[in-house]
Amino acid sequence: MKKYLIFLLVFAISFSLTSTIVFAYTAPSTNDANRTNGWAHVNELSVSSGEIELEFVQLRTNVVSCFEYRTDGDVSQVIDEEHPLEYYGVADESEGLQEYPYFCLSSPGTRVETFYPSEFVEVRLLFGGEGDERFDWTKFELPFERSAEITAPAENSLFSGDVEFMASYIDEDGDDGVAWAIRFETCAPDNSANVAGNVGSFSGGNATPYTWDGADFYSQIDTSAWVDGDYCFIFNQQDDSGEEDLRETRWFRVDNSAPAITLNNPEDGTIYQGIVPFEAVCNEDCDYINFWWTKVSEPFDSADRQYHYVREDGTLFEWELDTLAPEYWKDDVRSQMDDGDYYVYAAGKDLAGNWARSERVMITIDNNPDTKDECKKDGWENYGFKNQGQCVMFIETGKDSR
Repeated sequence: MKKYLIFLLVFAISFSLTSTIVFAYTAPSTNDANRTNGWAHVNELSVSSGEIELEFVQLRTNVVSCFEYRTDGDVSQVIDEEHPLEYYGVADESEGLQEYPYFCLSSPGTRVETFYPSEFVEVRLLFGGEGDERFDWTKFELPFERSAEITAPAENSLFSGDVEFMASYIDEDGDDGVAWAIRFETCAPDNSANVAGNVGSFSGGNATPYTWDGADFYSQIDTSAWVDGDYCFIFNQQDDSGEEDLRETRWFRVDNSAPAITLNNPEDGTIYQGIVPFEAVCNEDCDYINFWWTKVSEPFDSADRQYHYVREDGTLFEWELDTLAPEYWKDDVRSQMDDGDYYVYAAGKDLAGNWARSERVMITIDNNPDTKDECKKDGWENYGFKNQGQCVMFIETGKDSR
């Protein structure tokens, strides 16, 4: 690298013995003029979406031509290293010039480079010959491409109630119309399946409310009265210039039916000491399940009603309630639950947001059962049985055993 830079310096000095060098960075020529004069220039070989192929040409002997380049005018591509500008008597400190990536051709020939810009590539000739070949930034642009995109709802998303529909369109004039529809179970051009939009029976004064400014589309629709099933959002931009319309589609699903939630555990009428197992089943994927419990003696909506939140998608939800150290919905652990009768149930939502709850059952918590010694404190009574054939009769004697 050092030898290369020294060569450039020597070249510039030796050239000055026979010619006058212009040290200010000016652009005496253009890329097109250089091509006509047989000097260093750049040719566009091919251009397509996101890609430009350029040919850099050096036609003269005993000349070094250095080409600087950048994409999309991005100043972050500036480099901090020794640069041909310095060796041509131009420093960025004095001229305010930013230095970009470059390469040099020191003999007749060509070099092909491929760039991947968003919009354009720019090239300038730093120096070549006596400096009269230099040209400033010359732009090579990508062709403009129209585009349409649906941004909401997400593909195959699930909804109940309000749904937002959003789309965008990019073209050169931004004044085109739009035709749109939402169809039940089809994306095909079938207006008989329309449930919303501005075409078919939904055209004119019956059009579903929406906004459209030639670039951005928006509509919000309450789907709570729609039949459960799959729907297709069709966004059909109508280009006024005669170009082919761009049509985009997006599937989504409406589910307005509440799930069926069954509480398998705990069992109604069961007495529990310590751990109470909970198990609930959804007949479809549920977003979460809450296991609730409240004292029978308290109102159903009392502040004493507590629950634990099981945060997982699925159809089977399990959890254990430790009545000696119950874990509540905020995952905080509290003191031992009182003995007594409790109502318990499960509640939650499906993935579309429909809420449901199970039937409630009653259980008894008894963490302080009577021991044998405690039973003896009140004494024992004798009971007897008598039978006749296969019939048995229970007899209470009432005799105290103490």
